[in-house]
Amino acid sequence: MRSVWRIGFLTIMAVLAGCSIPNFDTSECRESRTPVKEFYSYHFGNDMAFSPDNLTQREKFLSTGFVERLRIENPEIDPFTKESEEPKAFRVGECKTLEPGKRAIFQIVLFWRDDEQNREKIINAEAVKQGEEWRVDRVE
Repeated sequence: MRSVWRIGFLTIMAVLAGCSIPNFDTSECRESRTPVKEFYSYHFGNDMAFSPDNLTQREKFLSTGFVERLRIENPEIDPFTKESEEPKAFRVGECKTLEPGKRAIFQIVLFWRDDEQNREKIINAEAVKQGEEWRVDRVE
């Protein structure tokens, strides 16, 4: 009877092990994914219009260099979605390491869904390690 239980247990463990999804992200991608997702969650959950006040509210998610560039550029469209029309949702997608330990780039999928349109657009958000924290440094 013990061998039947042992075989059953081993079979269940083998099935469960076969169902796991491997994570192929690099350490840079794993470490920076959450801060990038938190930034876009904050951005989508608040006023997305670009203004000095809104930029100040987002500084904790952005590199100092990116904040300085945006203050100088003062863009007319949302610099974080590159769109004048606000998307309804986003998803942080594929990631690649650009510089080990320092820089990664993510695909950000933007979604518009309503009665008149149903579209997606992919932009790239670059994350940089600033001190011990990962911050968004560029959006293209």
